[in-house]
Amino acid sequence: MATAQSVTRKWVELSPDIWRARFTWTCTDLGVVSEAFTAEEKARVFGMYLFLIVTNPSATAPTTLYDITLVDDEDLDIAGGVLANRSATVTEQEVPKLGSTVYGDRIVDGGLTVTIAAAGDAKIGDVILYFRR
Repeated sequence: MATAQSVTRKWVELSPDIWRARFTWTCTDLGVVSEAFTAEEKARVFGMYLFLIVTNPSATAPTTLYDITLVDDEDLDIAGGVLANRSATVTEQEVPKLGSTVYGDRIVDGGLTVTIAAAGDAKIGDVILYFRR
């Protein structure tokens, strides 16, 4: 029986200039998730900078070396590929990659889609994004 994806969101304003967005996901039986920001979420982060990404596997952990991308309206992974090959057992954090050897804050100037691949059948995890002005 096919498993549908499920994503819940929790946004917290940590300060007037910093927001945390937690996307708790359950992937399909094919190990994938594709969840676009809503219009409200897009407006909230427009002009802000993504500065930290945390991934957290749950007790129903994804398959080792699953992949996450944060795709913008230009079809670019604004994390720069640093979310490939995630751990199935350890919480990890990353800073967006801007070039071959440059890491740092990444401006958000449009919509974003959280995508997950190769995570296993109906596995669960969190993607936590930190944005600042």
